[in-house]
Amino acid sequence: VTDADRTIKSKGGTSLPPPPHPPTHTSFDLVKAKNDANLTWYTEDPDVTECFQKTALVWFPCLFLWLFTPLEYYYMRCSKSRDIPWNWYNGSKMVLTILLVLLSAVELGASIYHSLHGHETYPVDYITPAIKIVTLMLTLALSVKNKCKGLQSSGLLFLFWFFLVLCGIPQFREEIRTFLQTDGDMKQIFRFVMYLMYYIIITTMFLLNFFADSQPKYSEYLPVEATDKVYRTQDTQPNESFTVLLESG
Repeated sequence: VTDADRTIKSKGGTSLPPPPHPPTHTSFDLVKAKNDANLTWYTEDPDVTECFQKTALVWFPCLFLWLFTPLEYYYMRCSKSRDIPWNWYNGSKMVLTILLVLLSAVELGASIYHSLHGHETYPVDYITPAIKIVTLMLTLALSVKNKCKGLQSSGLLFLFWFFLVLCGIPQFREEIRTFLQTDGDMKQIFRFVMYLMYYIIITTMFLLNFFADSQPKYSEYLPVEATDKVYRTQDTQPNESFTVLLESG
């Protein structure tokens, strides 16, 4: 309908609705993109957006673990060792992983609570804790299975904790900065304490994965001294951690 037709019909007594306004989300997206670029690149104090911190920087390590879990399962099936005994090392890793699952569950519960009481929440506040819960349960299952299969270290779990610590640095920095600027806001204090506990635990898990677990009770590998690498063959038991194996080639 042209403007002339609209004028003729309006003179005949028939009113037509006004023409639709052009969408304004394009200009909003441009402004938002500009602000994000200013936050990350064009500043002396570079940072990333809160949305990026809670999505890509958390989802990437989780996606990495899920993608390479079939390879870890293949290593388990090929293992010729069985049954690493319980000790403080693998017990500590189990306990810390369970604590991380509980922290993520509390984070998810807090988001639901805030939503029910009228506080502003976003889908990422539910999705990210849920992803962390199922992924951490996967790490727990892999750790238990590695223990049963006699695998003393896991390159996949080492890299997962490494990526989780590395990608968590921007949010850890942001939580500290926001906490120092808060004025008794209990919600912000709760967020800071929760993330502080979370980051300390994942850092501890990363450091623990530098070391190998105890010797398995049963093994079909040839017994050789760990330091006698001259006589090491493909049928010997690797007793080192993942990082030592990388260094030794």
